[in-house]
Amino acid sequence: ARAPTTPLLDIARGRPSWANYSLRRLSSRTVKGPRLMVFDGPRAPPMSTPTPARLLLVFGGRSSEHEISVRSARELLQAIDTDRFAVELLGISRTGVMRRGVSGDPLAEVIERGELVRSWDDVPADIVFPLLHGPYGEDGTIQGSLELGNVPYVGSGVAAPAVCMDTVI
Repeated sequence: ARAPTTPLLDIARGRPSWANYSLRRLSSRTVKGPRLMVFDGPRAPPMSTPTPARLLLVFGGRSSEHEISVRSARELLQAIDTDRFAVELLGISRTGVMRRGVSGDPLAEVIERGELVRSWDDVPADIVFPLLHGPYGEDGTIQGSLELGNVPYVGSGVAAPAVCMDTVI
C-alpha cells in the first residue's frame, strides 16, 4: 500500500520541502512509533561526469617577450586539470595574426598554421586565460578587447595592467 504524498524535510535548510514524493513502507507489519518509510519516487539520474569548461589559452603576441609567453603556455598545459577544462589554443604571431588550435597541437604549429581567427566570436569559450607578456598583453590591450567582446577572462581588468605598464597614467 502506498502512503499519501508527504513533504520531506529539507535537511540543508531545516524546513519541509514541499516537493511531492511518493513513499512506501519498508515492512507491512505494525510497529510501535512512526512507520519506517523509504523513498519510492522519481529516481535521480545516474551520476554523470560534468562537461569540462572550455578554456581558451591565449599565448604568443607581438611583443619582444613572445617566446616567454609560449613557454608560459607550455607550462600551463602541463599543469592544467584536463578533467575540468577542455583546452583550446589561440596563438598570436609576432605580426598580430591570431590562429586557433587544440590542446595536443604543438604551440609553434598553432601560431604558424592554425585556423585563422578574425574575432572572439570565432573561438567559443567559457573562459579565456591570457598568457601574453609585454606590450599588447600586459598593458590592458587584450583585456579591453575581451571586454568589448563580452568574453569572460582570467586576471585583472583593463585599468590595472594599463597603469602598471605606463606609470605616467
